[in-house]
Amino acid sequence: MSSPKHSRTDSVDSAGRPVHNIRTVRDVPSSVSALLEACRRMEASLQMWSSSQVSESEVSDAFVTVGNEFHATMAAFAQLGIDTTEMNSFLTDLRGLLEECLSEDPTPQNVNYLMPQARRIIASLLASLRNKQPAYWSTVRRSGGSGY
Repeated sequence: MSSPKHSRTDSVDSAGRPVHNIRTVRDVPSSVSALLEACRRMEASLQMWSSSQVSESEVSDAFVTVGNEFHATMAAFAQLGIDTTEMNSFLTDLRGLLEECLSEDPTPQNVNYLMPQARRIIASLLASLRNKQPAYWSTVRRSGGSGY
């Protein structure tokens, strides 16, 4: 697996001194893997919430992790110049469903009712990620990298 890449964003502070912000951008495969794992953990936290094993706050924390991993994945693709605009609605769609779910009582019936919709949202993301593979591998081949 390749090491994280760094992108540098230069700006100036209020005194006009240069500020160098270095932000780590993971490679695409590790970003996608982390995103999928975060989605699995969020799904598991919803199931546990339905039987009062975790709090609503813990489910929300799992969603925040999904959001962070989603943004990291989009940054990894962007660094390679691969457009991901068709995935922009993923977090909004998932957040809406999660808010709907958490507004209900924590019962297995309520979660099971909404889980197929959550899986469709995640499946749509997976399909979009799969559709990005040719562009990713083409970019990797052009750059002479291994892709991992």
